[in-house]
Amino acid sequence: MLRYSLGLAMVLTTAMSASAYAFDQYGVTHRCTTPEPADQEVFVYVNGNFGGNCVALGPGFYPDGDFSVPYGVPNDSISSLKVGASVRARLFVDSWYGGAYYYFGGGHDYGVMPSGWNDQTSSIRVETNSRSPVCNDLQVGEFALFRGANFTDDCVVLTYANTELYYTPDRMGIANDTVSSVNGGPRTSDCLHLFWDQYDGGPGFTVRSGTVISDLTPYGWNDQTSSLGSSTCQ
Repeated sequence: MLRYSLGLAMVLTTAMSASAYAFDQYGVTHRCTTPEPADQEVFVYVNGNFGGNCVALGPGFYPDGDFSVPYGVPNDSISSLKVGASVRARLFVDSWYGGAYYYFGGGHDYGVMPSGWNDQTSSIRVETNSRSPVCNDLQVGEFALFRGANFTDDCVVLTYANTELYYTPDRMGIANDTVSSVNGGPRTSDCLHLFWDQYDGGPGFTVRSGTVISDLTPYGWNDQTSSLGSSTCQ
Protein backbone atom coordinates (compact mmCIF):
# COMPACT_ATOMS: atom_id res chain seq x y z
CA MET A 1 0.00 0.00 0.00
CA LEU A 2 1.25 3.42 -0.94
CA ARG A 3 2.86 5.53 1.79
CA TYR A 4 4.24 8.97 1.15
CA SER A 5 4.95 12.31 2.78
CA LEU A 6 3.58 15.68 1.82
CA GLY A 7 5.85 17.79 -0.32
CA LEU A 8 3.54 20.11 -2.21
CA ALA A 9 2.78 23.78 -1.76
CA MET A 10 -0.62 25.08 -0.79
CA VAL A 11 -2.64 25.96 -3.88
CA LEU A 12 -4.84 29.04 -4.07
CA THR A 13 -7.99 28.47 -6.11
CA THR A 14 -11.52 29.79 -6.40
CA ALA A 15 -14.38 27.90 -4.76
CA MET A 16 -15.67 24.99 -6.86
CA SER A 17 -18.59 23.45 -4.99
CA ALA A 18 -20.50 25.22 -2.25
CA SER A 19 -22.71 22.16 -1.71
CA ALA A 20 -19.91 19.93 -0.46
CA TYR A 21 -18.97 19.43 3.15
CA ALA A 22 -15.78 21.49 2.95
CA PHE A 23 -15.49 22.56 -0.69
CA ASP A 24 -13.68 20.15 -3.01
CA GLN A 25 -10.39 22.02 -3.10
CA TYR A 26 -7.39 23.26 -1.23
CA GLY A 27 -8.38 26.21 0.90
CA VAL A 28 -7.50 29.83 0.23
CA THR A 29 -5.23 31.67 2.68
CA HIS A 30 -4.52 35.34 3.30
CA ARG A 31 -3.13 37.57 6.01
CA CYS A 32 -5.24 38.44 9.04
CA THR A 33 -6.01 42.11 8.44
CA THR A 34 -8.96 42.59 10.80
CA PRO A 35 -9.46 41.84 14.51
CA GLU A 36 -12.16 39.24 13.79
CA PRO A 37 -12.58 36.70 10.98
CA ALA A 38 -15.34 36.97 8.42
CA ASP A 39 -18.17 34.44 8.75
CA GLN A 40 -16.41 31.99 6.40
CA GLU A 41 -12.90 32.37 7.82
CA VAL A 42 -10.77 30.83 10.54
CA PHE A 43 -7.88 32.80 12.06
CA VAL A 44 -5.04 30.69 13.53
CA TYR A 45 -2.32 32.24 15.72
CA VAL A 46 1.12 31.14 16.88
CA ASN A 47 0.61 32.46 20.41
CA GLY A 48 -2.14 32.00 22.96
CA ASN A 49 -4.86 34.61 23.35
CA PHE A 50 -4.61 35.54 19.65
CA GLY A 51 -1.04 36.82 19.74
CA GLY A 52 1.81 36.63 17.28
CA ASN A 53 1.63 35.77 13.60
CA CYS A 54 -1.76 34.89 12.16
CA VAL A 55 -3.10 33.35 8.94
CA ALA A 56 -6.71 33.43 7.72
CA LEU A 57 -8.13 30.20 6.25
CA GLY A 58 -11.18 29.95 4.03
CA PRO A 59 -13.36 26.83 3.60
CA GLY A 60 -11.41 23.90 2.24
CA PHE A 61 -8.58 21.44 2.80
CA TYR A 62 -5.20 22.28 4.32
CA PRO A 63 -3.21 19.02 4.18
CA ASP A 64 0.02 20.66 5.36
CA GLY A 65 -0.04 22.80 8.50
CA ASP A 66 3.08 24.74 7.55
CA PHE A 67 2.09 28.35 6.81
CA SER A 68 5.55 29.71 7.64
CA VAL A 69 5.86 31.28 4.17
CA PRO A 70 4.60 33.93 3.89
CA TYR A 71 2.54 34.11 7.10
CA GLY A 72 5.04 33.08 9.76
CA VAL A 73 2.87 30.24 11.11
CA PRO A 74 5.01 27.07 10.98
CA ASN A 75 3.85 23.49 11.37
CA ASP A 76 3.05 22.53 14.97
CA SER A 77 2.78 26.16 16.08
CA ILE A 78 -0.94 26.95 16.46
CA SER A 79 -1.80 28.11 20.00
CA SER A 80 -5.15 29.89 19.55
CA LEU A 81 -7.81 30.43 16.90
CA LYS A 82 -10.98 32.30 16.02
CA VAL A 83 -13.70 30.56 14.01
CA GLY A 84 -16.22 32.48 11.89
CA ALA A 85 -19.94 31.87 12.35
CA SER A 86 -20.49 30.02 9.05
CA VAL A 87 -17.66 27.51 9.33
CA ARG A 88 -16.05 25.07 11.75
CA ALA A 89 -12.51 23.79 11.95
CA ARG A 90 -11.08 20.30 12.40
CA LEU A 91 -7.44 20.31 13.42
CA PHE A 92 -5.38 17.14 12.97
CA VAL A 93 -2.17 16.17 14.71
CA ASP A 94 -0.64 14.68 11.53
CA SER A 95 -0.33 15.91 7.94
CA TRP A 96 -3.01 14.86 5.46
CA TYR A 97 -5.72 14.69 8.15
CA GLY A 98 -4.06 11.85 10.04
CA GLY A 99 -3.91 10.97 13.70
CA ALA A 100 -6.04 12.51 16.43
CA TYR A 101 -8.29 15.45 15.57
CA TYR A 102 -10.24 18.13 17.42
CA TYR A 103 -13.43 19.91 16.42
CA PHE A 104 -13.75 23.69 16.90
CA GLY A 105 -17.28 25.00 16.47
CA GLY A 106 -18.21 28.09 14.48
CA GLY A 107 -18.71 31.53 15.95
CA HIS A 108 -16.27 31.06 18.84
CA ASP A 109 -12.85 32.32 19.91
CA TYR A 110 -10.41 29.85 21.44
CA GLY A 111 -7.72 31.77 23.30
CA VAL A 112 -6.28 28.62 24.83
CA MET A 113 -6.00 25.27 23.07
CA PRO A 114 -7.55 22.14 24.58
CA SER A 115 -5.28 19.96 26.69
CA GLY A 116 -2.61 18.33 24.56
CA TRP A 117 -3.27 20.48 21.49
CA ASN A 118 -0.95 23.45 21.90
CA ASP A 119 1.61 23.48 19.05
CA GLN A 120 0.33 20.15 17.70
CA THR A 121 -1.57 20.91 14.47
CA SER A 122 -0.23 19.58 11.17
CA SER A 123 -3.34 19.73 8.94
CA ILE A 124 -6.76 21.37 8.96
CA ARG A 125 -10.18 21.14 7.33
CA VAL A 126 -12.37 24.23 7.37
CA GLU A 127 -15.91 22.96 6.89
CA THR A 128 -19.26 24.56 6.13
CA ASN A 129 -21.08 24.95 9.45
CA SER A 130 -24.55 24.42 7.98
CA ARG A 131 -23.71 20.80 7.16
CA SER A 132 -23.80 17.91 9.61
CA PRO A 133 -20.48 17.28 11.39
CA VAL A 134 -21.10 13.52 11.15
CA CYS A 135 -21.77 13.54 7.38
CA ASN A 136 -25.32 12.18 7.57
CA ASP A 137 -27.08 14.88 5.51
CA LEU A 138 -26.00 13.90 2.00
CA GLN A 139 -27.55 15.71 -0.95
CA VAL A 140 -27.99 14.43 -4.49
CA GLY A 141 -24.60 14.04 -6.14
CA GLU A 142 -22.67 13.65 -2.85
CA PHE A 143 -21.05 10.70 -1.07
CA ALA A 144 -19.31 10.34 2.29
CA LEU A 145 -16.16 8.53 3.43
CA PHE A 146 -15.58 7.53 7.07
CA ARG A 147 -12.47 6.48 8.98
CA GLY A 148 -14.44 4.14 11.22
CA ALA A 149 -16.78 1.25 10.53
CA ASN A 150 -20.52 1.94 10.91
CA PHE A 151 -20.06 5.54 9.70
CA THR A 152 -18.04 6.69 12.69
CA ASP A 153 -14.84 8.64 13.40
CA ASP A 154 -13.59 11.33 11.02
CA CYS A 155 -15.61 11.79 7.84
CA VAL A 156 -15.77 13.93 4.73
CA VAL A 157 -18.47 14.58 2.12
CA LEU A 158 -17.38 14.89 -1.52
CA THR A 159 -19.12 15.09 -4.92
CA TYR A 160 -19.27 12.63 -7.81
CA ALA A 161 -18.88 15.49 -10.27
CA ASN A 162 -15.43 16.33 -8.91
CA THR A 163 -13.87 12.88 -8.44
CA GLU A 164 -11.27 13.71 -11.07
CA LEU A 165 -9.79 15.97 -8.37
CA TYR A 166 -9.44 13.23 -5.76
CA TYR A 167 -6.30 11.60 -7.09
CA THR A 168 -4.38 11.78 -3.79
CA PRO A 169 -5.50 11.68 -0.14
CA ASP A 170 -4.65 15.34 0.39
CA ARG A 171 -7.29 16.11 -2.26
CA MET A 172 -9.82 13.69 -0.75
CA GLY A 173 -9.66 15.43 2.61
CA ILE A 174 -9.34 12.21 4.62
CA ALA A 175 -6.24 10.35 5.76
CA ASN A 176 -4.57 7.86 3.43
CA ASP A 177 -5.50 4.19 3.93
CA THR A 178 -8.13 4.90 6.59
CA VAL A 179 -11.54 4.60 4.87
CA SER A 180 -13.58 1.91 6.62
CA SER A 181 -17.18 2.72 5.62
CA VAL A 182 -18.89 4.53 2.73
CA ASN A 183 -22.27 6.17 2.18
CA GLY A 184 -22.94 6.42 -1.54
CA GLY A 185 -25.57 9.13 -1.06
CA PRO A 186 -28.95 9.42 -2.79
CA ARG A 187 -29.43 7.02 -5.71
CA THR A 188 -28.46 8.46 -9.11
CA SER A 189 -26.72 7.00 -12.16
CA ASP A 190 -23.30 7.52 -10.51
CA CYS A 191 -20.86 4.89 -9.30
CA LEU A 192 -17.92 5.64 -7.02
CA HIS A 193 -14.59 3.86 -7.47
CA LEU A 194 -12.13 3.49 -4.60
CA PHE A 195 -8.53 2.90 -5.72
CA TRP A 196 -5.61 1.30 -3.93
CA ASP A 197 -3.01 3.82 -5.13
CA GLN A 198 -2.94 7.52 -5.91
CA TYR A 199 -3.90 8.79 -9.37
CA ASP A 200 -6.65 6.15 -9.76
CA GLY A 201 -4.02 3.42 -9.67
CA GLY A 202 -3.96 -0.20 -8.56
CA PRO A 203 -6.98 -2.37 -7.77
CA GLY A 204 -10.37 -0.70 -7.51
CA PHE A 205 -13.61 -1.23 -5.60
CA THR A 206 -16.96 0.14 -6.84
CA VAL A 207 -19.77 1.56 -4.71
CA ARG A 208 -23.03 2.41 -6.47
CA SER A 209 -24.78 5.61 -5.39
CA GLY A 210 -27.70 4.76 -3.13
CA THR A 211 -25.59 2.07 -1.44
CA VAL A 212 -24.25 2.19 2.10
CA ILE A 213 -21.40 -0.06 3.25
CA SER A 214 -20.98 0.00 7.00
CA ASP A 215 -17.77 -2.06 6.99
CA LEU A 216 -15.39 -2.52 4.08
CA THR A 217 -13.55 -5.36 5.82
CA PRO A 218 -15.60 -8.25 4.31
CA TYR A 219 -14.80 -6.87 0.86
CA GLY A 220 -11.06 -6.77 1.54
CA TRP A 221 -11.08 -3.00 1.27
CA ASN A 222 -10.80 -1.70 4.82
CA ASP A 223 -8.06 0.96 5.16
CA GLN A 224 -7.03 0.68 1.51
CA THR A 225 -8.21 3.82 -0.30
CA SER A 226 -5.67 6.31 -1.71
CA SER A 227 -7.67 7.90 -4.55
CA LEU A 228 -11.17 8.08 -6.04
CA GLY A 229 -12.92 8.08 -9.38
CA SER A 230 -16.51 7.94 -10.65
CA SER A 231 -18.44 6.85 -13.70
CA THR A 232 -21.97 6.25 -14.93
CA CYS A 233 -23.14 2.94 -13.52
CA GLN A 234 -23.49 0.09 -15.97
